[in-house]
Amino acid sequence: MGRLRSSLRRVAGVIQRKLGVCPYCMRASALGAVVGWILYLASALLSSWLLSLLVLLAASAFTLLIAAHLVAYMVRVGLHLRHRDRMTRPASGGLARREFLGLILKAGAYALAVALLPSARLFAQAGACQKQDGTPKSHDVATKPPTFTETAMFISPLTAAEEEVLKQARAKCKAVCDAKACDAAQGTTCVALEPVRGPLTCKESQDQPGFFRCSTEVKQCPCKCYTCQDNTPPAPYNEAYGEESGVGTGDEGPNMEADGKAKCDEFCKKIKCPPPPADRVCKQNPNKNPNYGKRKTGRNQHSNKRYSRAPITKCQCICA
Repeated sequence: MGRLRSSLRRVAGVIQRKLGVCPYCMRASALGAVVGWILYLASALLSSWLLSLLVLLAASAFTLLIAAHLVAYMVRVGLHLRHRDRMTRPASGGLARREFLGLILKAGAYALAVALLPSARLFAQAGACQKQDGTPKSHDVATKPPTFTETAMFISPLTAAEEEVLKQARAKCKAVCDAKACDAAQGTTCVALEPVRGPLTCKESQDQPGFFRCSTEVKQCPCKCYTCQDNTPPAPYNEAYGEESGVGTGDEGPNMEADGKAKCDEFCKKIKCPPPPADRVCKQNPNKNPNYGKRKTGRNQHSNKRYSRAPITKCQCICA
């Protein structure tokens, strides 16, 4: 009896981990259902009843499996929406029932579309990237389904866990903007700006005090076309910051300028240079410093070191 309970717990654990979660399982069951019903129709017209019955059983099994995946996925989305709704109800008034059901049905439809057509994820994000002289073009990814990011494990300290989940959010928006088109003939590249996201929440591990797992919801991915020339960089590349290396050394200014050059170089490298030649890369001009706005100085209360910070108004990018 104990072995039976252990086997049942393992099966239940597999179902909990895979049902409505594994995209490969959902894709296999969806394609199996489609192919199964096509083969059933063909066998019903051309073959014996016994073969048709076997194919019907297989098609029905795949259909029930994909239906179970979709129901489990929509239940997970519904539970998450309800949890978030309870947390934000005092500020937002809560989701209406029709809006709540609409979000769940949209999530299920999107999951089915991705299962049948994996490229639907890219087509949903496709489109032109906003021109450099216009406002950034945002793409709302919050309802197809809500795009959540979460650290894969508990991380210490808290700042590292927060930075990790923000890195994941930026990577998601980078994938969205990479799928958008700019005018390649003019050497423009679609660059992801800072994601528009919901609040960042972190919870501490009960088994490992001091370790945290953080999550947030990506709501919009703003994208903008850039060329490798003098550019105003977007966040997080738009501010230079430097502290003095030791209390009283007074080198916070040079450290700030070094940080500004490093951020501009990182931003410039995101832009592709037009050929010819094909091996040119966009980078910060080593002979010119970035342009800065009004500088501010102060003293860090934690380290007691002086700091200098300034907005970066222009990165001197060149193709070389």
